[in-house]
Amino acid sequence: MSVTDHPKPGPGTLRGLRAMTTVDGRVAAVSVDQRQALRKMLSAAGSPASAADLRTFKVAVARALGDIAPALLVDPQYGLPAVAADQHVAARLPLMVAIEDSGTIAWQGGERSLALSGWGPQEARNAGACAAKLLVYLRADHPATLAVGVDYATAVRRACRLADLPFILELVPFPLVDEDPTTYAAAFGRHVQAIAEVGAALAPDLLKIPFPAPLGSDEPAVGALDQLANLPVPWAVLSAGAEFERFVGRVERSLDDGGAVGFIAGRALWKDAVGVAGVDTALRDGARRRLERLLEVIVGRGRSLPLPTVDDDPGWFRR
Repeated sequence: MSVTDHPKPGPGTLRGLRAMTTVDGRVAAVSVDQRQALRKMLSAAGSPASAADLRTFKVAVARALGDIAPALLVDPQYGLPAVAADQHVAARLPLMVAIEDSGTIAWQGGERSLALSGWGPQEARNAGACAAKLLVYLRADHPATLAVGVDYATAVRRACRLADLPFILELVPFPLVDEDPTTYAAAFGRHVQAIAEVGAALAPDLLKIPFPAPLGSDEPAVGALDQLANLPVPWAVLSAGAEFERFVGRVERSLDDGGAVGFIAGRALWKDAVGVAGVDTALRDGARRRLERLLEVIVGRGRSLPLPTVDDDPGWFRR
């Protein structure tokens, strides 16, 4: 089934998209859905990295930023139940929820994302999510991962439409087995351009992609931002763990020159608080100030997130 055969969005999708934006329609979400990556960061800092430790850190981020963040992106295993249960986090904080499992598996010389058994858009909707986020690793020049990635994203998009839940599609390239690291780094921006076209064809409500520049560079690939500005779907730039000042510049370029609707940032905001003794203070003094600055940066820049038109037929729910 192609995406053109999927059900149309309803009022649930409309409300979810409205809930996760600023007052002027920009996307400015805080990501704390990391699982394996967060375990590694905690371990590298010499801190315990149990399930309880993951939950504790995710709740600390939600407490520190939840009152100013338009939305929070969480995982279903640790973040969602912990944040939902915490009395210090506003119950009205919109929660985007990841659909995929953490990590990847090797696949015919590349990598592929993992589905999370027993979890999908309907379950996310039932748990109170404002949107479903799917991370898919793929390369447009690697047919094996391209095929499975497109199939996975298409199936999740359809499930989102059936659940009447916004579909956020995150696409990230990867180095092929035995690919020269320098060659991959230099071509990273072009890989982002290529997967952006793949993502646009899958018609998500929001496309989440890295900044389209070579790794380690802030200069986008030639024509990349013009291309993204002309995508038929809205897109937001992800932080990918970049240093904060570098990410600020990328957000500015993405909105000013690439027509982006905002950002979704995680480690660029809070990574210096991982494993520290005074995590709450560190988050308030660091991550909160950074988020406040980004919220100022996006005002009047880029585009607002487009909203679907909802059928006004009184029997819309029967279809």
